[in-house]
Amino acid sequence: MLNVGVWRKTHKVFDEMLVRDLFTWSACEGFVYLVCLLGLP
Repeated sequence: MLNVGVWRKTHKVFDEMLVRDLFTWSACEGFVYLVCLLGLP
């Protein structure tokens, strides 16, 4: 089994990366949605 302290530390770093990626992704998605909504090429 994995050490709980190590797992928590890695999990925390992973969560931060995941949150950053999700934020970036939603920003890109919102931009694409806006472009489609406005009917721009």
